Amino acid sequence: MSGEIKDPIEDQQCSGIERNRAKDHSKIYSPYKVLKYSERIKELQEGKTTRPIKANIRLHGLCNADCSFCHCEMVDDAGQWGAGGGKKGLEFKTEPLLKFFEDFASLGGESVVLTGGEPTIHPDFEQIIDKINEMGLKWGMYTNALLIKRYYESLKTATWIRVSLDPIFFRNKQKLLPVIKSLSAHGVFVSTSIVVCNTANKSITAAQLPEVIKTLIENGIKILRISPDHYLKQIEKRELASQLKKIKKENTGINIILQDEKYEAKNLPIGKPCYYSEFQFRIDCSGMVFPCPSPVLGTGNGEFSYGNLYEKTFLEIWKTVKPKFIINKTCEMFCIHSQKVKLLDYLMDDSNDGHDEFI
Repeated sequence: MSGEIKDPIEDQQCSGIERNRAKDHSKIYSPYKVLKYSERIKELQEGKTTRPIKANIRLHGLCNADCSFCHCEMVDDAGQWGAGGGKKGLEFKTEPLLKFFEDFASLGGESVVLTGGEPTIHPDFEQIIDKINEMGLKWGMYTNALLIKRYYESLKTATWIRVSLDPIFFRNKQKLLPVIKSLSAHGVFVSTSIVVCNTANKSITAAQLPEVIKTLIENGIKILRISPDHYLKQIEKRELASQLKKIKKENTGINIILQDEKYEAKNLPIGKPCYYSEFQFRIDCSGMVFPCPSPVLGTGNGEFSYGNLYEKTFLEIWKTVKPKFIINKTCEMFCIHSQKVKLLDYLMDDSNDGHDEFI
């Protein structure tokens, strides 16, 4: 076998190490990945409830970082609340979650995304990761990495992590960057993100970005996703975009992605089923199972909830919900998977307008 590292543009099945070295990461984020699941698409076309592929899990609603732009309530330490019994409905109860992983895997589930708050402050974090791995599920996580040394052995088993760098820089924890980078040597795809604010109080400003990016390059970080804080004015956002374009041109060793704070999805098939919700879903730390990971449809009072894992098993919840979810106007404001939604809607359309052959 050749020792040459393949770019994911040529080989979508490359390892985490190869993905970290690659210059082009387009296929990693491609909306067309869903087409690989032709058997499950066929199940939908036959009117069946298909088997889900990805679970988005809000493991904790609290955080240990206290970033100025974040809504999460802050706590000082991880694991001080006992054995996963839940706190204010903001910490996922451990036993129902472990049972969920068994049910999810039995349906053919393949991947888990852990979010928060901060996932690593869950007192049973290691036990949860052990169960995910035991079930043969791939997993990724959004984290601030402040506890990366404590849970390094568990994090080595991830497929990917995205690190929110804000607290690392405003707390002067840059010494953690080599540790973060070292995960890629274990096959973990490492990316990072920053929210640019108009104040340096527990956050990062545009003026600080050049030094931040220089530090990341020195530590071998390859991907930085930058989002403007929603308090920035439009002129500040335009100036930020211009500044990043210049920085990106000057620093080819890092892939800089500017992401707006809103996901505006145009031309969604409103009033029709969201077939993508058959492939993935979100579970809140309250135990509620939602059709969508969006900030509105995947949280709240349970208006769109399928059921609660604290009351029923996932197998009971999943088999009784049909149709899964109907697309509404709110989706156009917050849909982060609009390309996948529209692609599946097209594949499910059997109206036959006579032009399918004109490819």
